[in-house]
Amino acid sequence: MQSGGLLAVVSALPISLTGAPAAAAATAPSAILREGTNTMVAASSDGNWLALDLVVSIWVLPVRGGLARRLTVDDQDASRPSWSPDGSGLLLSSDRDRDRNGDGTYGIYRLDLASKQIGTVANGDGEEAEPTVSPDGTRVAFTVDALRIDEVAMDTGARRTLVPERAGSFVYGPSYSPTSGRLAHVRLTGPRSDLVLGDDAVTDGRDVFALPPSWLSDDEVVYTADGRIRRQLVDGDATDIPFAAAVPVVATRPEPKRVDVDSTGRRKALGIASPTASPDGKRIAFRALNALWIADVDGSSRPRRVVADGYFNSDPDFSPDGRSLLYASDRAGHADLWVHDIGRGVDRRLTGLSGAQLAPRYSPDGRRIAFQDQDGTGFVLDLDLDTT
Repeated sequence: MQSGGLLAVVSALPISLTGAPAAAAATAPSAILREGTNTMVAASSDGNWLALDLVVSIWVLPVRGGLARRLTVDDQDASRPSWSPDGSGLLLSSDRDRDRNGDGTYGIYRLDLASKQIGTVANGDGEEAEPTVSPDGTRVAFTVDALRIDEVAMDTGARRTLVPERAGSFVYGPSYSPTSGRLAHVRLTGPRSDLVLGDDAVTDGRDVFALPPSWLSDDEVVYTADGRIRRQLVDGDATDIPFAAAVPVVATRPEPKRVDVDSTGRRKALGIASPTASPDGKRIAFRALNALWIADVDGSSRPRRVVADGYFNSDPDFSPDGRSLLYASDRAGHADLWVHDIGRGVDRRLTGLSGAQLAPRYSPDGRRIAFQDQDGTGFVLDLDLDTT
């Protein structure tokens, strides 16, 4: 799918959004989406355009409805669009800096519509999301861990709480009205979600998405519910706004591999792992089907199952004299080191340390064992002293 923006010059906005429509891919098949899940919609300052998020991208379409066009073109998740008051950019939520922070949380970014560049606005330690800018552009409101809504003055950084925490409730999608600065948001309490204008819930019986509503005027707001875009008068009824978005689809689907999981017949073991050779080079020990096996290198006989008790047995290693197998097993609750006497068929536990002991290997003289724990840290077990 080709990326694209709005193929027009918007006279009321100081920008020109250009590009090919999302449906214009020459050969790629596409599907038309007419409903979305958890789709947020935001109106431009002149009330003519809507921005919305679909399939991890930001799109725009006329407020009357129609074919949506894609604005973000990279592979990073972009969602929750909100127009800046002057219409020159879109605020959005994204985890695009997750590799830098290492915390996986969402931050606030600004998409400049003229240059298509995306810059960081806020990306602190907390989960601060869903930004909205006041009508005069001096304040930004956002959710904090979805429990409250705070507001920050952009010039001084002064911060205050607009919607305090409420037991059992979560808050989403703060949105200022264009003139008065009245705040709307969505409140989720148990299975119920409500559109809240100021302090009043104005919806009843609808599945309101927990996304920011967007004001067309001080008296009219648009929001998403029941898979559709809704247009709501503050003191009146709501109507639907139809939309369509072209997205690529897979033309043919591969036939799924049919796996017979019910058969009780004999099958060839495919998961053979951890092979190790005996000191004389005549035998190989390996793991398969949670058991340990020994096979003759020359193939003169069938592999023999030597440790098979239903537990996970792995990482075999022959002792220097070839008479026993060192291995790891979780039969005692977690992975410990055990030794199996090949001639007598007797198993003896060597370790019972906290955590896991894995990938053991004998020293050439057989007096020490090197192994790793579950984090990959190496240790040495001295068999003479029984210490690590």
